[in-house]
Amino acid sequence: QINTLVQLVDARHPLQKNDYQMREWVMAYDLPIITVVTKIDQISKNKIQSAIAHVKKEFGGEIFPFSAVDNRYNEDILEFFTRKEE
Repeated sequence: QINTLVQLVDARHPLQKNDYQMREWVMAYDLPIITVVTKIDQISKNKIQSAIAHVKKEFGGEIFPFSAVDNRYNEDILEFFTRKEE
């Protein structure tokens, strides 16, 4: 049984055709999914909220920004999975 799928999307680019195709596939099978917006550290600080809002508008559900360089966002993802296991 799948508990949660994680779809990664790149914050530096608009959502791609393959991002939408993956989401449609997941939704067709009614699987639980969250979206992680990666490389958030590589866009300007004034575009971060806009990038996250765009993904939320298009995909809905749980959206988490992620940065491998700047750990300020990563706690939310860890908290989500810790809460999910309880």
